[in-house]
Amino acid sequence: MSGKRRKGKGPSDETVEAVKKKVLEVVGYSRPPEHTRFQPGQSGNPRGRPRIGPPETRLADQPLLNALLKASRKPVRVRENDRITEMPMAEAVVQTILASALKGNAVSQDLAYTLIQTAEHAALRERQRDIELWSWYKEEKSKELALAAERKQPSPRVLPHPDDVIIDYAKGVRFVGPICEVDEAPLKETMAF
Repeated sequence: MSGKRRKGKGPSDETVEAVKKKVLEVVGYSRPPEHTRFQPGQSGNPRGRPRIGPPETRLADQPLLNALLKASRKPVRVRENDRITEMPMAEAVVQTILASALKGNAVSQDLAYTLIQTAEHAALRERQRDIELWSWYKEEKSKELALAAERKQPSPRVLPHPDDVIIDYAKGVRFVGPICEVDEAPLKETMAF
């Protein structure tokens, strides 16, 4: 019965389908062109939300931060059990927050978690910077030593020696030998003895 008129009741089924298709193809408000619509399984924001880090501030530009930092380094007396000790104010505040968090204070727990996470991220960034720096150092100084050996020249004095720089990707950089002349003097004395 497709294509036939229905006893004077209106247009044929084909006509109705054709009109529906035309209406659905119209471009306008909330109906972008077919080729610009999101495809199934494709994100509308493939790179995701951009990360926004803390603003770069210098203490010289922020007198309040400078004053806060100066005050946080002042020693304060703190009672721990039955003895009184001195520590920087910042350390005393952190201990107070952690003690409150251990007692179950939800606000202190949230703050402690945020502070610990921030400190761990900062430590990780610092460890990565150290690893990059000392990896570069080892590579450059090893090239210098190899070049001197290749040219049959005396080895340059390099402190710390590249072999004394141990790069541990989990814990960071450590040194197994002298890193400056001051550290080298006792070693020379021991070797001479």
